[in-house]
Amino acid sequence: MSLGFTVTFVNSDTNSKKDNVLEVTPSDEGFVWRYKDATLRSGHKVVLTLHEAYDRMETLLDMVYYDRYPIEMIQIDVPGYPSTIYKHEDLKHMRRIILESFYMTLKTWPSRDLPPIPSSPCRSTPVRTRPAPCAPRAPVRTRPAPCAPRAPAAMSLHMAFHD
Repeated sequence: MSLGFTVTFVNSDTNSKKDNVLEVTPSDEGFVWRYKDATLRSGHKVVLTLHEAYDRMETLLDMVYYDRYPIEMIQIDVPGYPSTIYKHEDLKHMRRIILESFYMTLKTWPSRDLPPIPSSPCRSTPVRTRPAPCAPRAPVRTRPAPCAPRAPAAMSLHMAFHD
């Protein structure tokens, strides 16, 4: 399991050892860009700023899309999200989403200076006790509380994406 933003370039061969892998992880100097070429059995590692890493990812996605001997699929692993796989021909439409998730990940990467998350967040909240059976109860509302206005019933999610 990777802790970085990982892009796996899946070839038509079913052997996953032949897939090229890019992994971007945070470091004290910026972001480490680690590319492993399984075919050539070589790798490349460089430390980049946020904007350099973004520019490089943008160029990489363009190069992969316009390649004359394209990969079959691209798998994106974003920390905190499920793994997603796209066909090569879908890359044109998914490019913006991939770049946005890459930028969001780099921009909001968890800091190492943050205190650890408590093992049980429920324990930090006070325990409520039940009122005694003879205690007076709060008055019961007879009318529902006002709600926020709702979207028109004719509007659907499907229509929202087809503007």
